[in-house]
Amino acid sequence: LNMATKSGVQVNDEVIKAFNDMKMNKKYRYISAAINDAGNEITLENAADREAKYADLFNALPTAPRYYVIDFDFDLGEDGSRSKLVFLYWCPDDSGVRQKMRYASSKEAMRKKLEGVVEIQANDKAWADESYIIDKLKGTSK
Repeated sequence: LNMATKSGVQVNDEVIKAFNDMKMNKKYRYISAAINDAGNEITLENAADREAKYADLFNALPTAPRYYVIDFDFDLGEDGSRSKLVFLYWCPDDSGVRQKMRYASSKEAMRKKLEGVVEIQANDKAWADESYIIDKLKGTSK
């Protein structure tokens, strides 16, 4: 049974609009999305302006799962700087089993709406650390 297509969770149009504004117009630094209380829709929680830093997101990571899309700038030294759109699936180990299952089964619905992103899953802050993400992104920038 493929749960990704069976969760029935829809992605709210606001999430898609914010993603497109970030991708095409560089309007946001990052967006966060959460599954609503009814469990049937992924809704936009926050859209942070361009002045926001990744540290702002990192320091505010909740104890519950979230989906983030980040316009991530990083430096490759002599190769110059790069910008990548990162889909961060945040699913902390200490969040509840039902929450984890709900987010895991709905992740594909969210992912399908995000074209041109690098996907990273993090279960604790070590995996969401900026230097870890940059290491992952360096492998995608050649």
